[in-house]
Order: sequence, then structure tokens, then C-alpha cells
Amino acid sequence: MRSRKLLPALWALSVAVGLTACERNPLQAGADAVEAAQAEQARQVRNGKVNAYVSCFNAMDGDVRKGIAVYGSWMQDPQAGPRGDETKAFGPGYVPRLGLDQCAGPVDRVLTAEPALPELDTAVVRFRDAAKALVPLFEEASRYYADDGFRQDAFAQGKRMHPPLLAAITAYGEASDALSSQLQAQIDGEQRARIAALEQSEGRTPDFYHLSLMADAKSMVERMAERTFDVAEAERELEAFDALAEEARAQVASQDGMADRWASFNSGLDDLRRVARARIERTRAGTPYTEDEQRMLDNPASTLAPRGSARAVLDAYNVLVERANRL
Repeated sequence: MRSRKLLPALWALSVAVGLTACERNPLQAGADAVEAAQAEQARQVRNGKVNAYVSCFNAMDGDVRKGIAVYGSWMQDPQAGPRGDETKAFGPGYVPRLGLDQCAGPVDRVLTAEPALPELDTAVVRFRDAAKALVPLFEEASRYYADDGFRQDAFAQGKRMHPPLLAAITAYGEASDALSSQLQAQIDGEQRARIAALEQSEGRTPDFYHLSLMADAKSMVERMAERTFDVAEAERELEAFDALAEEARAQVASQDGMADRWASFNSGLDDLRRVARARIERTRAGTPYTEDEQRMLDNPASTLAPRGSARAVLDAYNVLVERANRL
């Protein structure tokens, strides 16, 4: 069971932008307009299917990866499992059944719908099935360790549970990595093309800013997630992100009804900008983590992240993703 880093949450593809444009300018005369409308509708259907898969991934992956990290954190060799002489032990925690429902439900509804996306369809089925297999094993282990069963039987049951749990964790991790890569490729290609098309056809609308800011945020967070990175380049990236965020704030505020809708999203942008700046400052200064901060980083169950850490940036980005997906 190798240590698995926490992946960023995935943000949904925009499915309303083009349809709204069609409603504002319905079926212009001529075959070109009809063809364009049909192509746009096909894109909406495809993006709706991808978004169902994004919902599945986001409903499960964060909690599961944290659980895996917690379960392996107290073992000297997570591949081998408990030795039997450990003084403390933790189960992986309970993945809410609601998360599994939010994963399997959307997938089951759209899996056989057109268009077929063979590689992505296969990846999401593998992920869904791996999650279904893992959850009951998580629950069994969590009950055992929460009740201090390992103290009563000297880890006898824990040792029996470990091989099938390890196998399920391995299968889940491989499925998660594969689905994340597939989805991210779909999202990146669609969003960059959509951003360019929007700016050319409609200018810098709220939809343009929404898509552009999230695409740029992802790029920035991926850079800062590395242990070492080019600080000067990251600073330039953040400065450009700051400028676009402020431009978006001013432009959107001038449109009726949009400022209130964007309030939560703007707050998330501000938080990400703040923690990204702290990450750059700490990296430039080479400030080491204190003992307390290192304990935060070493504890996968901790909800706190040290100022200027990669995890703080990732946490802020994941909150922004949730807000962007509700916008």
C-alpha cells in the first residue's frame, strides 16, 4: 500500500453556456445555424455525462484517500500490515454511504447514454466497483479499531483483515488514478477550447471569467503542489491570476444580479490567492516547518494545514472547486 497523495477535486464542465447562447439567438436561418445548434446540443449531452462522472469521483475520492492515509500511518510497513505490538492503531474511518450513493447513482443513470465514451465509461465503472468493494471493508476495519478490538485480541483480527483490505485499497487507488487522469484530460481540453470560443464570440462574459479562473487556478495549484518549484514563475502566475480575478470582480459586479451569485466564488478566489502567496513566500525564504506544523503534515486526519504548505493550497483549491461547481 503505497502512500497516495490527495488529489485535487475535479471541477465540472460548463453545460449551460452554449445552450444559453442558443436561446438568445435561436436557430438562425440557414443550414449552418442548424448544424451549429445540433453540435452544441451534442456537446451539452456529452458534458452532462462527464459531469456525472465528476460528481462520482468528487463524492468518494477525498474521504477514501484520507482514510487510506490514516490507516497506513501507524504501521511500520503498510504492505505487511500490523506487526501485533503497536501501541496505537486507527481504522480508515467511515466513508459516508451518501458519498457512495452520490457516486453510483449518477453513473448508473448515464452510463449507457449516448455518446459512448469507451475509455472513460470503462474507467468510471472500474472506479465505482472498486469503491463499492472498498466501503464495507473500511467499515469493518473502522469498527474493529474504534472499539479497541486490537487490544483484546493482539491484532489477530486486524491481521486477518489486512490482506483483503490492502487488495481493495490497491485496486481502488489504481482505479482512482486512472479515472482522475481520464476526467482531467476531458475537462482540460473542453475548457480551454471553450474559453477561446467564448472570448471570440461573446467577449469576457461571466462564463469566460468562471472558466478561465478555474483553469488558471488548477495550473497554479499543480505547480505549487510540488516539493520544489520555480518561485519566480509561480509568482508571475499568481500575479496574472490576481489581475484576472480583480478584472472579473469589477466586470461581474456591474451586471444585474451577478454580484450576489459570485460572492461565495469571489471569497474562495481570495482565499486561494492568500494561501498561494504564503506558499510562495515560505518557499522563497526556505522556512522550515516547526514541530507542531510537521505534526499537522504527518497526521493525515488533521483538518489543519501549515501556512505556506502545499496542502494548504490544495485545501483552498478544493473549496474553490465546490463553489465553482455551484456557480
